[in-house]
Amino acid sequence: MVSLGIAGGVYAALHEERWIDRVISIGGLTATVVPEFVSSIVLILIFGVWLQWLPIEATAPADANVLVQLKHLILPVLPLVFVFFGYIARMTRAGTVEALDADYMRTAILKGLPRRVVILCGTCCATRFCRP
Repeated sequence: MVSLGIAGGVYAALHEERWIDRVISIGGLTATVVPEFVSSIVLILIFGVWLQWLPIEATAPADANVLVQLKHLILPVLPLVFVFFGYIARMTRAGTVEALDADYMRTAILKGLPRRVVILCGTCCATRFCRP
């Protein structure tokens, strides 16, 4: 989920002030603000009770294989995943926008470095994996 949060934040930063940026930002804020117990009840109602796609209990039968056990863990994990996605996407977006506006990034683009490489370096620096 960390990789989805980073990808969502970078995508929102690359499309700054457009509708997709607004959707990712509002979705991330909403996912962060809504308490886990509320989102878990909503997810249980939708996916467990109404659609019956996922089991509503977290414990699998004793003789269940690994896939059945993982299926039983999806609903308990999703609310936590939403919180992490919202936080990571918002922080990555802010850091990427700041890094892409930096002087060294503009210099790299003007000197002919491919945009893909500049974006990857900006994301790396925004998430504090390296220092320019």
